[in-house]
Amino acid sequence: MNGVIGMIELISSTQLDDRQKDFVGTAKRSAKSLMVVINDILDFSKIEAGELTIEQIPFDVDQLFRDFVHDQQFQANKKDLKLELLKRQCQYTKAIGDPFRISQVLNNLLSNAIKFTQSGSITIDYEVVAQNDHLSLNVGVTDTGIGVSETALPHLFDSFSQSDMSTTRHYGGTGLGLAISKQLC
Repeated sequence: MNGVIGMIELISSTQLDDRQKDFVGTAKRSAKSLMVVINDILDFSKIEAGELTIEQIPFDVDQLFRDFVHDQQFQANKKDLKLELLKRQCQYTKAIGDPFRISQVLNNLLSNAIKFTQSGSITIDYEVVAQNDHLSLNVGVTDTGIGVSETALPHLFDSFSQSDMSTTRHYGGTGLGLAISKQLC
């Protein structure tokens, strides 16, 4: 898949007419979507097999959130959504953990918020709280999107689950993002 994406990138840097640019753009978006699905399935398989490794490395929590929101701002801007980051109680900002996996969870949450919000805003709030000799990271993502029906709520974190088939047709996705996020948490 990386080879396919690389070739698409090479083709897109050549002289193309508008119709060809449209074809290449569609191929690029499709390849990237497929890469997300492949990575989700691989992560899900690792989690199910108990083989997913969680790193324990030093990182700056504030920097992680600032970088994450900065990187995701483009997606929110494309839909004219206001994306806001709120830092709550954070006595500590230096931590040891897996910033890649934390970003993966954040990405799953924010991707859903952007996907299911047509107008308005998305707020990410976080806090780091000391609990005995550990730190706990609490994160909230609030949006003005379509919400989740009462009937879909109990199945929100089920694997390969979405609220209904019309959701899959309209918004896409595999129904693995929240299941993976739950397991990572």
